[in-house]
Amino acid sequence: MTCNYDEKKGMCIDGNFHLVHPYTCEPWTAQSVASFVKEYASQQEVVLKERVESEKCRLVELVKQRTFQKLTSEYWRVERAQEHLMMAELGQDKSVIEKARSQLNSVLTKRQAWREASDIAEVALQSTNTLESLENFSFDLD
Repeated sequence: MTCNYDEKKGMCIDGNFHLVHPYTCEPWTAQSVASFVKEYASQQEVVLKERVESEKCRLVELVKQRTFQKLTSEYWRVERAQEHLMMAELGQDKSVIEKARSQLNSVLTKRQAWREASDIAEVALQSTNTLESLENFSFDLD
């Protein structure tokens, strides 16, 4: 969005020319041009901040959603490791029990790493203040 003044065409606001002030309907003066341009710039800053915050919220939600989907879709691995541990405990073979515990621990560690990656991504998003960096943001748990 742009705003600039031309002596012959008037004020160009977002591609539309206005021969008179759009709010007061009075001819443009040096003071009204300066005032309008300043007000327009501050409005654009507010709009940009709102867009950045909106994009942050959308991306944080996307990170949470992908993490939830990954944890949910991979839960069968936890169940399988727990079943192996229960079967090993029933067999009372210490080496098999230790191996089953190790496998369960490995699965749970991987799940925790996904959660931590999600947390890190959310913190990174919250510290980002530009649309360009938000547009370049990517998140993958694989």
